[in-house]
Amino acid sequence: MLPRIAMIIGIALALAACNASISTEIYLADIDELSGGKELTASVMIGLPISGQDDCAEKKQRYAKVFRKSKGFKDMEFVRCYADGYDDLAEYELEVPMRLVDPETTSMIDAFEIVRYDDPDTDSSALYLRSNPSYLCDLDELISDEFWQSLDLSGASPQIVITNDLRDTQYLILEHVFVNGAPVIEPRLFEMERRDSLRVALSNVTSAWVFSKSCAIRKRSALVGIWSTDAASLTGD
Repeated sequence: MLPRIAMIIGIALALAACNASISTEIYLADIDELSGGKELTASVMIGLPISGQDDCAEKKQRYAKVFRKSKGFKDMEFVRCYADGYDDLAEYELEVPMRLVDPETTSMIDAFEIVRYDDPDTDSSALYLRSNPSYLCDLDELISDEFWQSLDLSGASPQIVITNDLRDTQYLILEHVFVNGAPVIEPRLFEMERRDSLRVALSNVTSAWVFSKSCAIRKRSALVGIWSTDAASLTGD
């Protein structure tokens, strides 16, 4: 009995000490094509805690069993196990919908979404990352049953790479995020030439809001930035 208890405690402590990770890349050409009614997806990389690299094969199988039972994570595809500092992670890829909708009034169709919303009064578009807290609640319950430890994505602080793959210069206003590792508090205009990329990380507060699990709440949105082909439309000049 004592060895089994020690094993359970060891697994719980290992998982508790490890932070999950979320990252994705947004291409502005894809965001632009949403205006033509295209249905597109983006790849979101999700790193989930494992107790060590030696346990990769076992944890991979156990996570797969969890995903098969889940509401919004059945299509998770295993990529690799890797070490990130003191954390050991199993990385999975999930294709999420990209939609041109009003994030406040439309229901979600998956666990995560990337949303473009066109402002009717300006020549600009708001980019959002949305989550379904009820799906996160369902996943948390399944993982808790399998691993004896709750999963918390609220501290993941998603990393979002925004790439300008359009021909012309594009403009973004970002605030309350980290850009290329530096904090941006007040609204700041970023000019992106062709092939330029920005590494945007949501703040801890925003991440805690949009990725906190709830068995009752159906959607939460986090503003990533405001995008336009015209700087004047963003600055009012």
